Amino acid sequence: MSSPAPPAPNLPPDGSSSAESNATEVAVGESLPTRLKGGLEIKTTRSKEHLFTTVYADADTGEVRLALQVDIRTGQTAIDPRRLDRSFWTLVVGEDRYPASKLERVLGHVPSPGIEVHPEPRELRIYSDRDAPNAQ
Repeated sequence: MSSPAPPAPNLPPDGSSSAESNATEVAVGESLPTRLKGGLEIKTTRSKEHLFTTVYADADTGEVRLALQVDIRTGQTAIDPRRLDRSFWTLVVGEDRYPASKLERVLGHVPSPGIEVHPEPRELRIYSDRDAPNAQ
């Protein structure tokens, strides 16, 4: 459930870069501005000096659909399986699609898995570090 994803200045992990210049300036316990995307409120908080926690919650009900952490020292991303709405998300690995209930099994078959969150199609895209979107 970890990945060598880009470091925190590329937060949030949904591919947008609006927080790029602000991420490293956020104090521990403070949050970046909440954003709405795909019916979800996305809130990123600096939970520790080296950790950012991003929570994706239903904009209408507040129900948490996903929580994950990014370690800015390593760039690794980890999903909190207790805070993953498995009926909401679809896992995408290459061209293959899986229900989120198969998360642990899918991650077990991808070497050094990385994760990209795409709220509008409700997808968690899983890739190997060698296939990372930012790999050269």
